[in-house]
Amino acid sequence: DYPELNFTLEQSYGLCEFAIDICQNCDPVAAPIIEEIVSKIKQLGANATARTIQINSWYG
Repeated sequence: DYPELNFTLEQSYGLCEFAIDICQNCDPVAAPIIEEIVSKIKQLGANATARTIQINSWYG
């Protein structure tokens, strides 16, 4: 749904979590899109939090 977004550069270190870059290495993503992504992640049963530069998501 969001082809312009990428995982963060340190993603290769996470096994049960992932982070989506929302402004560190890309143009800033609009707040409504960030909220929509966080909501979709939570609907899948994971935890999700929007931070200053990324969306963090994890299980457990």
